[in-house]
Parts: sequence; structure tokens; C-alpha cells
Amino acid sequence: MKKKIFIVAIICFFIGLTLIAIGVALGGSNYLKQTNIDSLSGIINFTNNTYSNQTKELQKFSNMDLSFNYSNFSIKKSDNDKYYIEYSNKENHDYNIRVENDTLIVNEDAKLTNHSFINLDGLKNMILNTGFNKQHDFTLYVPESNFNNITISNEMGVIKIYNIIGNKFTIKNSMGLIDINNCEANIYDIDQSMGKVHFSGIIAHTRLKANTEMGEIDGRLIYDKKTYYKTEFSSEMGSLHIDPIFKNSDRKNEKEVNLILKTEMGKISLKSEN
Repeated sequence: MKKKIFIVAIICFFIGLTLIAIGVALGGSNYLKQTNIDSLSGIINFTNNTYSNQTKELQKFSNMDLSFNYSNFSIKKSDNDKYYIEYSNKENHDYNIRVENDTLIVNEDAKLTNHSFINLDGLKNMILNTGFNKQHDFTLYVPESNFNNITISNEMGVIKIYNIIGNKFTIKNSMGLIDINNCEANIYDIDQSMGKVHFSGIIAHTRLKANTEMGEIDGRLIYDKKTYYKTEFSSEMGSLHIDPIFKNSDRKNEKEVNLILKTEMGKISLKSEN
């Protein structure tokens, strides 16, 4: 019985993909771009459209523990030697922000005003790879790049981390995009349920682990010829494109880095950078 249900589910999935492709071919993507789905009759918004931009200055910290519900998070270099945050504040939607024990702690407080269980317009933007609702942008500005442990989780949205050095990155996203560029860490633990994982120009000293249930993993890792790369790559439904330089590294090298890239459905691509 379970096998029959699984087969039916797979058939329905591919029928859905076919219908989406037909819709895009007939110009549906142009219509989708111009449409606010949440404003259509019968669709209920998360919250009202009244919001204000906020700026909050922070004291110095070495760790991050950030938890979001449906925000677009990014880290950027500040140009005034200060730590601060820019974000949007709406009715029934705010952030609890504090620095405690040398750790920046953020918890998104988003309350649904009615019975809608998903932001359809945000989901549309994710499908079109244009990001989520800009009213939910949350940007952290830091004057320096060195941190200890960085933990970020998000239910739906974009996570972007650029030009950061840390001991350990723990990144988890249920739906959206994870994008890490020009970073350095001993350990990367990246977990994505649905969406793309992208990294470029990063250095891993001990472990780089990325896992998706449904989505592409596309990465560029800075190669060290003095390192032995212990590799584990798998895609249950998708292709693998791995630079052979990682698989052919010398086991006699003193330094060892574990590379673990896995997806249940999607392509995995890993290239080397010098």
C-alpha cells in the first residue's frame, strides 16, 4: 500500500512540474512577477501593510544566535566602526534583540492575524529567485569580521553571509536560499529543507557539511594542496559535478578536511578555487 502511495505521489509531482513548465512557456512567469498573490480575492495576508524601518545600535559581541520565522537575513560590513541592525517593524511583527554573555541573540516575533498559513507572495518570489517580501529584510552591520560561533535558523527566507571569519557556522533554513561568500571557518554545518545552497570563495579547515532535502548545492571551495579532503557526496535524484582535485587529494597530508554534500533531490556541483 505504501509503495502504491509513493508511486502516485511521484507521478503527481512530475505532473505538477510539467504544468509549471507549460505555464512559464505561455508567459505565466511575467504575470506572476506583476501580481501580488496575497492581494487577490480569497487570499489572506500575514499582516497589514503598515511598517516602519528601524535601526538599533549594538555593543560588541563574539557569537551569534539568530532565529527567524520568515525574514531575509544578511551580514554586511559597516562603514562607521559600529555594530548595528536595520530591520522593518510591523504591527504583530517585531524582533527581540539583545546582547548577552558576548552573544547577539535575535528572535523574530511574528504573529498571524488571521488563518493564512503561508505568505504566498513570498513563496512566489522564492520561485522566481527574487527574494522574499522586502518588508521583512533584517541586516546586521559589523565593523570587523572575526567571530566565534555563528548559529542562524530561518523558517522561510534568504540567509546571506559575506566576508565573515568564524569558528563554527551552523545554518538552517526550511525554505529559501542560503548564500555564503568569502568566509572562513573550521566547521560549516548547513541544513536546507527546500531551496538552494550556494557558497563561493570559502575556506574550510575541518569540515564542510551541506545537506538539502530538495534543492541544488552549488559551491566553490578554496583548495589547499597540503590538505587531504575526505569526501562524501550523494544525490538520490540528481547529478553530481565534483572537481576531481578534491577526490584525488593526498592522504599523506597532515591536515584533513571532511567534505560532505548530500541532497535527496537536486544537483550537486563543487569546484575548486585558488
